[in-house]
Amino acid sequence: MYNFFLKYLENNEPQKVISQRGIKFRKCINPIIRKLAPLSGHYNLQIVRKSKIPKDVPIIFAPTHGFKDDMLYTLVTMDTHAYILFGSLPQFFHSFDGITAWLNGAILVDRSDRLSRRASIEKMIYAVNQGANLVIFPEGVWNKSENLPILKLYSGIYKVAKQTGAFVVPVATHIEGDTCYSILDEAFELSKYEEKEGMQILRDKMATIKWELMEKYSFFKRSDLEEQGSLQKQWDIYVRTLISQVKYYDYAVEDNAEYQDKNESSFEEIFDFMNHINIKKENAFLLNRR
Repeated sequence: MYNFFLKYLENNEPQKVISQRGIKFRKCINPIIRKLAPLSGHYNLQIVRKSKIPKDVPIIFAPTHGFKDDMLYTLVTMDTHAYILFGSLPQFFHSFDGITAWLNGAILVDRSDRLSRRASIEKMIYAVNQGANLVIFPEGVWNKSENLPILKLYSGIYKVAKQTGAFVVPVATHIEGDTCYSILDEAFELSKYEEKEGMQILRDKMATIKWELMEKYSFFKRSDLEEQGSLQKQWDIYVRTLISQVKYYDYAVEDNAEYQDKNESSFEEIFDFMNHINIKKENAFLLNRR
């Protein structure tokens, strides 16, 4: 399967891929999509709480990102129409997910292409100015970290909010067993802050509601978990299970799309010296578990 008829969405000119007529049409059929889409999901959705969405300003929904169906359950939680920034191109062009996203309204971005990334911001600004709301995953990639509730965020969402006056609504999804839990948080004016401060506030808000779901529905004792094997091994198996739900998972892109702060070193970089140590009696203490 290859969705050739959707190739036009790769065009970097906003007017070639978005129109007011298209937005109006998609708003009309969106309730049908939201009703039918969960039938293809892997989990049962439980909306824990949701705040009222302002009607007098454009809205950018900012969901957490960590598994295949989080977009689907985000759309149902939102209960309104919004164009999706879609960056998983193999999945878009080779599966029915792409057709569903196109019917809903999608803006494509090739995360490995600098010009496409830049053009996606212009297309999103254009879409908002034509009357559309947006869904942007500011992490830019699945969060596969064992430690971070939310990865560092890309600033594209800030640029779009600044140019359009859109408010931002954080959304969190979290899976436990066969249930996906979700929270739709209160809208706030991201663009009233300077970029660095605003992005940190957004990340904090996303982490807070994500943690709320984790704390409420995924409480385990470390000792109980360790009875099933090392925590790292269990986590790796869990991540592989989530990836297996995606038929066209692009490892080359997904393994390199996480935001990297040039002024910070990664965990791997910090401890890379451990791989080059000549172990002796004098330095063996470095291998102690702390």
